[in-house]
Amino acid sequence: MYELVWDEDVGFRYIYRTQGPKWNNKFNHDKDAKPCAAFNNGAAHNAFQLKGDGGCRFGHVCDHWVSDKGPGGKCLGSAGAKGHARDACDNPNRSDSRLE
Repeated sequence: MYELVWDEDVGFRYIYRTQGPKWNNKFNHDKDAKPCAAFNNGAAHNAFQLKGDGGCRFGHVCDHWVSDKGPGGKCLGSAGAKGHARDACDNPNRSDSRLE
């Protein structure tokens, strides 16, 4: 990944970063954002999931299957504890499998 940086000796130049940005604890708050796999799996964010400033491209909402939103319905934090991830889903309509 190349990044444009300021160098006092030569001015602007591109450098190659072997590591991407680090997560800055910010995420996409758009209601239409897809759920973040890192958030729901309790894993570290990878470079694909992060924007240049370190913010996550995805929503930090639960992606557990639910039975009240039709085929493929996901919790998305619509019920239960605020800010919960998949493993802590307490949505009363959670389902162990995807509805077809």
